[in-house]
Amino acid sequence: MRSDIDQMGIRELLFDPALSNQMYDHAKVALQHARSLAPTDSGEYRRRMFVRRLRGGTAGAIYGTQSYKGWWVEYGTVNHRAHHVLTRAAQAANLKVRHHSTPGGGPLS
Repeated sequence: MRSDIDQMGIRELLFDPALSNQMYDHAKVALQHARSLAPTDSGEYRRRMFVRRLRGGTAGAIYGTQSYKGWWVEYGTVNHRAHHVLTRAAQAANLKVRHHSTPGGGPLS
């Protein structure tokens, strides 16, 4: 069985502003949910959360936190349990979860 891939169609979809807007809107929903789940010891972790579009006009969005506490809150420490705030928010918003790298070298169990 042979299938022909429409390369121009893929390129159009990759840079489609409407698709990018939808992805951004979904990421904003996930961010709102993450803020509701975030621990509020100092509020710094929640305040440093962000959502942004991908660069170069590529359809897509990313959300997360720029807090220095981000790894600790998401993955835990020896003394504190992991909260998985960003992961749970993505799952609640039906977003695909992709981890760039995790302490310990693997995805969440």
